[in-house]
Amino acid sequence: MTRSLNLVITLGSKTRAEEFFDALAIARRVYELDITLSWQWTKTDLESFEKALKTSSVSILRLDPGEFQKSATRKTLLTSSRYEVLVRIMEIGNMKAIHIALPPDLTKFSYLQPRRSSQLHQLSFKIQPQSIGAGVYRVPTNSLKFNTTLTALDLRDNFIGKEGALVLSKALKTNTTLTTLNLRGNSTGKEETLELSKALTTNTTLATLDLSHNSIGIEGVEALSEALKANRALAALNLLDNSIEKEALMLSEALKANTTLTILDLEYEPFAKEELWCYQGPISH
Repeated sequence: MTRSLNLVITLGSKTRAEEFFDALAIARRVYELDITLSWQWTKTDLESFEKALKTSSVSILRLDPGEFQKSATRKTLLTSSRYEVLVRIMEIGNMKAIHIALPPDLTKFSYLQPRRSSQLHQLSFKIQPQSIGAGVYRVPTNSLKFNTTLTALDLRDNFIGKEGALVLSKALKTNTTLTTLNLRGNSTGKEETLELSKALTTNTTLATLDLSHNSIGIEGVEALSEALKANRALAALNLLDNSIEKEALMLSEALKANTTLTILDLEYEPFAKEELWCYQGPISH
């Protein structure tokens, strides 16, 4: 019986990368690859990786591309060129799932969309943690309106702010492919939660939402509760470490009307757990 391999590797130099790409191209048992490019690569390097993937057996890819080369003596790799190579990787016939950790200058999701049919079932992006600010954040969230392949978005620790939450909320109202959204540790307060709750009342595809390690407040809990009464898609909601106490009574009422939420994480919320104890249903918390 042939055993498949799950390979995790960090490439720290061009020389090592060339050796690995040559080996990957002829490997027949590596089906899952988790790769980090930790040197300043060029367009040629990324194209070499693409070429190796085309003849490899890899069908699940996790890629952290790191930084491209900005040497004054060499031509800078144009942003559009990097988008093009990443899209071609997504279009490789045997790819079924791809997760990419995007650097700050590669967040136009509308550019990261396969142009032809492929076997890709799961596509997820993670924006590296930073204080990206509302202005920068507008670019990826606006792009959600037009991207029809992205299934998961990880924005943890990015401090999106009120304006970012507003833009994201508008995108979620029309997006029909995103199923997982991580907003952990974004300093999300009541105003941001109010905007997101509006989107949840109409969104029909988002199944997992992580709002842990935020400060959503009483009004935020109230807004979420009202959204849960109408929402028929969300299956898992993480509210860990939000200082929720008696506001949990509002969640309890919402859960009586909601038929799809099965996981509610209230870890580090002992008072909230007590308030919810009276609720008897299929929910796990």
